[in-house]
Amino acid sequence: MNRRELIKGMAAVTAGVAISGAWIGGARALRARQLRAVLDRQLAGIPHSPDLIDRFFREWNEHLPMLPQTPGDEQQFVTRFLMSTDLFLSSRDPAQPLRWVMFYDPYIHPCYNPLVVRA
Repeated sequence: MNRRELIKGMAAVTAGVAISGAWIGGARALRARQLRAVLDRQLAGIPHSPDLIDRFFREWNEHLPMLPQTPGDEQQFVTRFLMSTDLFLSSRDPAQPLRWVMFYDPYIHPCYNPLVVRA
């Protein structure tokens, strides 16, 4: 193998990696839009801001790099979003928009449980 063949081979590999990265990034962006639509549909009657959903996606990407792929996973995604907000807190005013509390993950924050009734 001479130097030209080596350079051509390296260029082909680099192009393949770049194309697959762009394809994966595009598929991830499409899936994120689909999940955003699922959240908007599920939260239709609950006042919330788009910034809240953006923050949830940022936290999700930080802690869990994989986006849910199946409908069952989508429901767990919505549940985790709701558990990350103040929806279940007894002191919440239903007329106020949802507020962020913290990213709900029992493995990251084992002591946080929004379903515990506080007196």
